[in-house]
Amino acid sequence: MHDQEADWISDFLTRTPTDEISPCINIGSGPTLRSHVAHSLFQPLASRGMKIVHIDRQAGAIVTIRGDIFDPSVLDQAKAYAPRLVICGNMLEHVRDRERQSLAKIIEDLLPV
Repeated sequence: MHDQEADWISDFLTRTPTDEISPCINIGSGPTLRSHVAHSLFQPLASRGMKIVHIDRQAGAIVTIRGDIFDPSVLDQAKAYAPRLVICGNMLEHVRDRERQSLAKIIEDLLPV
């Protein structure tokens, strides 16, 4: 995620009540967060008491669920958190064209009706 994107998302989420956006699933988090993204976006959310679940294929200090979101077992783990917000920043560039529609469906299935 780029710094300007993190700032914009943070600004938007600051005005949103925590109970409307927690827990949050961050798909494709990477094994670590870039300093600005952590400071601008995720630290303020966590300080509000928000549960943040980071999902990535690579293991890392911040990764809650390690695996591919297209794997049904990983998706089931994510669903168990009953997320109210999904962040999927700059991931589409890593997803094959034929998987993009599947990703949209996965995100839709993660969120409450």
